Amino acid sequence: MRIITPATLPEPNAILARPPVMDELLAAHPASHLFNVVVTNGSFNKVSLSVAVRDPAQNRHGEFQGALGLVVDLAARLAGAGLIGPCELLEYEMHYHSGFTLETLSIDVDIQSAAPGYAICHCAVKSGDADERLVASAQGTLVKQSSLGLT
Repeated sequence: MRIITPATLPEPNAILARPPVMDELLAAHPASHLFNVVVTNGSFNKVSLSVAVRDPAQNRHGEFQGALGLVVDLAARLAGAGLIGPCELLEYEMHYHSGFTLETLSIDVDIQSAAPGYAICHCAVKSGDADERLVASAQGTLVKQSSLGLT
């Protein structure tokens, strides 16, 4: 019988608060072209983002709500970057809890469990207004890029 133990997370002070791969990802990710993305809090296994539509005039009829998956992908990859390095969101499942406007959103992602080469993440999407109600949540699997054969 094989006993699998949870991955041991490194000490927070042993890891830089913001790995350079996070800045590279923010600059290159397609979500950064549609949204103003600000990392409000980041550590080795958690990331909080503040997201706003770059051009609110284009969002008059909610066209960007379909792009929420882009933002979730970016947030998950940022959270995984500190723990497993450059990674891809292999799959995720999104649940919408209430209607929202995409003017501003607050997104919190944390890594639930990790092992060499992959991690499981949970994402909470909250409205950016004063009440910060939960509007969507997602859970997904991150895989280290080298294990996918990506560069």
